[in-house]
Formats: sequence, C-alpha cells, structure tokens
Amino acid sequence: MQKSIIALISGLSSAALLEGPCPTEYSYNKSVEEFDKLKMTGLWFEYVWDAGYDEHLHYKCSMWTLLKDGDNMAAFNHVQFADGEGKFASVDINWAVPTELGQPQHASYNRHVAHFGADETKPDKEMHMLFTNYYNYLVGKTC
Repeated sequence: MQKSIIALISGLSSAALLEGPCPTEYSYNKSVEEFDKLKMTGLWFEYVWDAGYDEHLHYKCSMWTLLKDGDNMAAFNHVQFADGEGKFASVDINWAVPTELGQPQHASYNRHVAHFGADETKPDKEMHMLFTNYYNYLVGKTC
C-alpha cells in the first residue's frame, strides 16, 4: 500500500501546466471506433488539489451532471468554493465531429462563459477522455 501512495504522490508532484495548443496525440483506453459519448452521461465529481488546475475559478470541488439534449450535450456544473459557497451553471458540451472511424474522445466547453456571462474572455477548454469505464472513473486532460 505504501508503494502505491508514494507512486501516486510522486506522479502528482511532477505534473506541470503548459501554455499553448493541445497536443495532437494522446493515449486512450477506448479507441475512436469504440468510444460512446452517450455513455459519458451521468453524474461526475471533480476534485482540485492544486489551485493551478482550477481554470482560475478558485474552487475546491465540482459536480458535473452530463445530459443529452437532442443532438447536443449539456452539463449542469456546480462549483464549490473554498469559503463554502457554491454556484450552478449550465455548460454547453461540444463533442468533436465524428469521423468515418467513429467518435473522437474529446469535447470543448467554456465554464467561464457559463458561470460569469458572455463578457468573459477566457478561451474554450478541450477535455480529452483518456481513461474511463463510463461508470466508475474518468481520467481526463484539459487544455
């Protein structure tokens, strides 16, 4: 058990924020051919352990309720701030356009616009669904 914890902690400490466009290649556990974005619907929780990864929203945890809305998807996003206050917003989820191979495993969204209005000038984020079983876990990368 100690080795697992040490490996996890050392892995977290080596993470870094990099400015610029998203990388063009990722490793996924679901191929484009088998990825099913509809299976991503449901309730997801996100915990932020480092303020550098909170998209400048200054929250500690977030709840995403991902719903299908016609041909599109939306998320009811609740962010819980350090002072105990929270805020809900509806966030549009824009999945990458399917190719002849299938559905790419990423979507774009903008929580700043959803939470603070159209005057917010933060660019959209792109979330890549790197590892998931659709039900118990999701490891994602945003850029």
